[in-house]
Amino acid sequence: MTDKDKCSCGCENHDHNHDHEFEDGIELDTIYLTFEGEDGEDEEVECGILGFFDVEDQNYIALVVPTDEGEEGDLEEEIYIYRYDEDVDGEPLLDIIETEEEFNKVNEVFEREFFEDEE
Repeated sequence: MTDKDKCSCGCENHDHNHDHEFEDGIELDTIYLTFEGEDGEDEEVECGILGFFDVEDQNYIALVVPTDEGEEGDLEEEIYIYRYDEDVDGEPLLDIIETEEEFNKVNEVFEREFFEDEE
C-alpha cells in the first residue's frame, strides 16, 4: 500500500470514496491534493469536499483543507475553491481561479449557496 492509499483515520485498502469527519463533526467525502511544502517536497493533503456549484457555465468545487492547530490545540481549516472538471475517465481535474474578477463572482455565489442560512 502506498502513502496515497492511507489516510489520517487509519483506514486502509480503499479508494477514499467514503466520509471522514471535518469541522464540527460533519462527515464529508474526501479528495487528496498535492501541495509543495516549505521544504520543496510534495505533500499530499486530505481535503473534505464541501460541495460543487456553478457560476456562468463553469463548475467549481469547494474544499475544506486542514491547517495547523490553533492556539487552543483545535485543528483549523481553510476553504479552497477551484475550477472543477472531469477527464474522460471521470477523474477530477482542478484548476486555479486566475483573476480577481472571477474570484469575486465565484465567492459571492459560494457564500450565498453555502452560508446564507447561517445569518
